[in-house]
Amino acid sequence: MTDGFATMGAALIGAGIAVVGLILGKENKISEFRQQWIDGLRNDVSTLIGVSVAIRIRPIEQHYHGELSLQLFELEQRIALRFKRDSDESAELLKAVRAISTAALRGTNDSVLTDLLFQVRNATHTILEFEWRRVKAGEPAYRRTLFWTRVFAATLGLTLALWGIGLVLMKLIVWLPALFKG
Repeated sequence: MTDGFATMGAALIGAGIAVVGLILGKENKISEFRQQWIDGLRNDVSTLIGVSVAIRIRPIEQHYHGELSLQLFELEQRIALRFKRDSDESAELLKAVRAISTAALRGTNDSVLTDLLFQVRNATHTILEFEWRRVKAGEPAYRRTLFWTRVFAATLGLTLALWGIGLVLMKLIVWLPALFKG
């Protein structure tokens, strides 16, 4: 009977470890995707800033201006598509990105463009900091799994310690009367 409980206990522990491994692997992959998203946003915003400055500052040929205008529009759309529609966290960034595109293409004065560039950069920093904290902390399922794994490990450790103490006390109880008899 004891062997059956031990086998069942070992199987349950093994199954628990497998489930924890699956959850941690999945959450790790999600964090990797989030990091790629962060890197992609950073790249798109920096390219947008560079293209808008190039359009505004450099005297360029007409066909090259058209290519840069198209690239600017594409970057604006790529940045917008990274966020959920009507997302509050992205509203400030998307508003500044649209304003930068318009300002660069219309040829507004340099101080306005510079102010818009700082707005885009600051809004991007805010979003990147938020996302980085989320990646660093881990996904909610990861945090829950980690918590319950620690609870389980502490409970198992305490149970094994108490069981070991019980075995020692049982041996002591058997050994003490024999010591006083002799």
